[in-house]
Amino acid sequence: MGRLAKDREVVAYCRGPYCVMAVDAVNLLRKKGFKAHRLEQGIADWRARGWRIEIPRRPRQSRGAEAPT
Repeated sequence: MGRLAKDREVVAYCRGPYCVMAVDAVNLLRKKGFKAHRLEQGIADWRARGWRIEIPRRPRQSRGAEAPT
């Protein structure tokens, strides 16, 4: 949650036997002050409607040894 902007809406979804996780995520996000919603259909339905999808970029991991000083 530390990387999510509170001024943007968050949509949670999941598929399969653990779909209750999206409901729990929305409840937790709302308690923390986020505008959160649960997507009842899958991501393919979301894209078919032409709605935007944003995936946060993760910082690159270093590849082992540090640069010499």
